[in-house]
Amino acid sequence: PVPKRPSRVPFLTRKREAIRTLLDFDPNATEEKSAASSIADDFGYIASNSDPDITRAIRHHQTINMMKASLIKNSQHQSSNLGYSIVALRSTIPDAGRGIFIDGTARAGSIVAFFPGQVWPKEFLLQPTASSKAFFDQDDNFHLSLRYDGILIDSRRAPYAVLNGQHINPW
Repeated sequence: PVPKRPSRVPFLTRKREAIRTLLDFDPNATEEKSAASSIADDFGYIASNSDPDITRAIRHHQTINMMKASLIKNSQHQSSNLGYSIVALRSTIPDAGRGIFIDGTARAGSIVAFFPGQVWPKEFLLQPTASSKAFFDQDDNFHLSLRYDGILIDSRRAPYAVLNGQHINPW
């Protein structure tokens, strides 16, 4: 039996709403329309806790990233036409933060992105040492991902993070 492909409707809805967020953004406003809410927008960004200058910078880079993603996906040059791009938006999984989506179609087994962070094999997690315990005890602001093969990636020190009032680096 052929496995059923997941529906793309949640992603396409999220992408449409993210684009609408950019189109509705007024860079001259001192406060964003959604700033009264502490709910993340479709990019996973909470504007209510941020300085208007930071929000303007984040919206600027979100616009650039969405345009680059479209150009990469739809390139007319045969050598650079991937047929897909990577887009970071709010996860379609409730309360999961941000997610990475493939916009288009990639062949199974393709490398589509690199994920920075410190790698912890499952052996280190099953029998923690004093150094690994100290590493995880030093900061409870985890940004962890568990791969299918049991490898844990800790990307707390990655150059990007969840965008909220405390972590405002959009890059």
